[in-house]
Amino acid sequence: MIRQLRASRDEIEEKNREIVQTSERIKAILDNATAVIYIKDRQGRYLLINRQFEQLFDMANKTIVGKTDHEIFPSEIADVFQRNDRQVLKEDRPREMEERAPHPDGVHTYISVKFPLYDGQRNSYAVCGISTDITAQKKAEGVLKSYSERLEKTVSERTQELQYAKEEAESANRSKSDF
Repeated sequence: MIRQLRASRDEIEEKNREIVQTSERIKAILDNATAVIYIKDRQGRYLLINRQFEQLFDMANKTIVGKTDHEIFPSEIADVFQRNDRQVLKEDRPREMEERAPHPDGVHTYISVKFPLYDGQRNSYAVCGISTDITAQKKAEGVLKSYSERLEKTVSERTQELQYAKEEAESANRSKSDF
């Protein structure tokens, strides 16, 4: 009997070590990810944020947990976040979307992947988000679009000028022939 209890205790201790090790791995991944990662319950209260979230928004995990987007962000931004979260939970599937968030240097654009998290009975209890800052890419797209529009305008103007010059040359040629 004592041998069985010791074997059970050893097995429990081994499982606990595995759980601690898995937890430490997950924490390391979260803390070293360059994306903003967060989990919110069905009522929109933050359950977890990663180090990148803390650094970008200058907020500690302990001050965020339990708060909603409306307690952290401007109302118009919080409304969008909550609407997107509710949509993910309603559709019960992952979604990818663009979202904006304020920073000291201005509003940044993020591509966010949000998905429901499930308990053991397959009931969704939270939404998880992984958001990557794409502000630099959006700015580059804007610059490229501006260059493209200017190039198209220049090509159109040159084409019109060439067409006019061609017509003038043809007219001068006809005049010369008539003379």
